[in-house]
Amino acid sequence: MFLLKLLLTLLLFTSAILAQTSSYMTYPYDGITWKVGERVKVAFSPGQPNETVSVFFDNDRSQLLAAGSVTNGAIFNFQVPHGAMTKGGVSVLVAVHRVNRYLASVDTITIHVVS
Repeated sequence: MFLLKLLLTLLLFTSAILAQTSSYMTYPYDGITWKVGERVKVAFSPGQPNETVSVFFDNDRSQLLAAGSVTNGAIFNFQVPHGAMTKGGVSVLVAVHRVNRYLASVDTITIHVVS
């Protein structure tokens, strides 16, 4: 009986976390053009308590561009790395949201990266 109560409590707790809305990327917009070396920003709406975000380009996941709390919203500034360029000139900017270190959501935006 104890295990059943514990399981139900965990399920309710998990569903409560998932029911809350995560932060989302408010800037840049899809299809914007950035130049390699340009100083740019990424902005996020306010999120859940203990929500963090990590930002990187999909084709260059080795370089973390920005990371931090988005509980109260946030703006992160960084320089567009050379690794963001692709042969077609279109890259995907990825923002991974976590709440209490658990995956909450993922944002993706298409960015045109030129030299």
